[in-house]
Amino acid sequence: MTTHNQAFVSDALAAGEPAAPLSNRIRSIALRFVAWVDTCADYYAAAAIYEQLSALSDSELARRGLARATLAHDVRAACDRGFDVARSPLAMKPWATEAAVGTKRDGERARLFEKNKRRRNVVNNIIRFAVTLGTLIGANAASLAQTYPDRPVKIVVPFAPAGPTDVIARIVADKLSISLGKQFYVENRAGAGGNTGTAAVAASPADGYTLIAVATGFVVNPSLFAKVPYDPVKDFAPISIVAVSPNVVTVNPSVPAKSVNELIALIKANPGKFSFASPGVGSTSHLSGEIFRMSQGIDLVVVQFTGAGPAIQNTVGGHTPIAFTALPPAAPQITDGKLRALAVTSEKRVRGLPDVPTVAEAGLHGQEAYTLTGMLAPAGTPKAIIDLLHGEIAKIVKLPDVQKRLDDLGFDVVANSPDDFAARIKTDMEKWGKVIRDAKIKPQETQ
Repeated sequence: MTTHNQAFVSDALAAGEPAAPLSNRIRSIALRFVAWVDTCADYYAAAAIYEQLSALSDSELARRGLARATLAHDVRAACDRGFDVARSPLAMKPWATEAAVGTKRDGERARLFEKNKRRRNVVNNIIRFAVTLGTLIGANAASLAQTYPDRPVKIVVPFAPAGPTDVIARIVADKLSISLGKQFYVENRAGAGGNTGTAAVAASPADGYTLIAVATGFVVNPSLFAKVPYDPVKDFAPISIVAVSPNVVTVNPSVPAKSVNELIALIKANPGKFSFASPGVGSTSHLSGEIFRMSQGIDLVVVQFTGAGPAIQNTVGGHTPIAFTALPPAAPQITDGKLRALAVTSEKRVRGLPDVPTVAEAGLHGQEAYTLTGMLAPAGTPKAIIDLLHGEIAKIVKLPDVQKRLDDLGFDVVANSPDDFAARIKTDMEKWGKVIRDAKIKPQETQ
C-alpha cells in the first residue's frame, strides 16, 4: 500500500475505533488477491477502508456522513473513479480528500490503473464477495446477540470442585440463570494447572454458549510452563473480573517477629535457618514470597505444598515458620490465634482483619498481589453478548446475598469492564513473567 493510502486508512479511522474486525479469513482472502493486482493500489486501499469502516457502529458511520446500506457501493464507486473528487459519491466526505489528492499526484499509477481494467474488475468482484460475506457475518452476529441465550450456557472451571474459582463461578451461574432466563451451569475440567480446561474453551465456538471462569494462573501459566495450549490475549474475549482476594504473610506464633520489619531483621540475623510454605509452584502466593525474598536480599527457602491447606497446616504445626498463602484459607487460623498475620498484599486493609497492615504500610512497596476470579469467552464472541454478560455480572455482584457470600470467601467485588480486564491481563502477564524469570523458576512441563 502506498504511503498516501496508508495515511488515508489512518485518517478514515481517526474519529473512532472499529467495534469489531471483519472475519480474519475473509480479510486475508480479500487482501491477498488485492495485493496480487499490484497496479491497483487504490483497490488495495479500498479493501482496507471498507474492512475498517464496516466495523464501525451506525452512529459512528453517520458522523462521517455514511450509511451502512450504501457503504459498499460508495467505497466501490469511489475506487472505480480513482477517488476522483469531482465525480466520486464520496467527493464531499472529508476523509476521502487525501486519497483523492494522492491519486491525482501519482500520474503514472493513475494511467496504469485505467490500463488494467480486466484486473480491476477481478478485484472488484473479490471485494463484492468479501463485502457480501462480511455483511452476512455481521447480520448473523447481531441476530445471535438479540436472541441470546436461547439454550443452556456452559461455564468451564479448569479446576476441581469446591475451590474459590468453582464456588464463585457457581454463584454467578445461578444468578445468570435467573436474570437471563436460561440455565447457566458449571463444568469442571481440571488438569495441568488449569491449562486443560482453558485450552478447551479457547477452541470452542465463539457463540457465547461456552464461557470460562479463570484464576490468576490464567496469566501466570504462559510464563510458568514451557508450553501452554492457549494465548490469554489472542484466544479470549474478557468479560469481567468478578472478585479478587489478597495474599497474606503469616508466621507461627513461636516466631518472635511481630511485624514485617522484625521478620526481615530476624531472617537476616539467621541466614539459612528460615523457610516459607507455598501452596504450589507459580501460585501468586509463591510469587509473592519470591518478590519478598528478592526485594530484601534475604536467605529464605521456599517449601512447596499441594495446596493452601497443607501449607497452612505445616505452618500451624511449626514445620515451616512462615507462610505466603491466599487470605481465605488462612483467615480462620489467624482469627483463632494459630497463625500471626504480618501483612496483606492489598492496597487497603481487609474488613475481616482490620488490624493487619497492608504490604505498603509494612514498608514493602509495589508488592501488591491478588488471586482473581474472572469470566471470559472465546475470542470472536459477539460484542453485544460480551456487553450483556458484563452488565449482568455487574448487577449480580451488587446483590446483598452475593456480596455476603463473596465477603465470607474473603473476596472483594470488582466487576470491571471488558477493556479494563483485557488491560489487566496484559499487565499481570508482564508482572508475573518478570518475577518468574528473576526468581529463576524452572519452566514446568504440562502434564
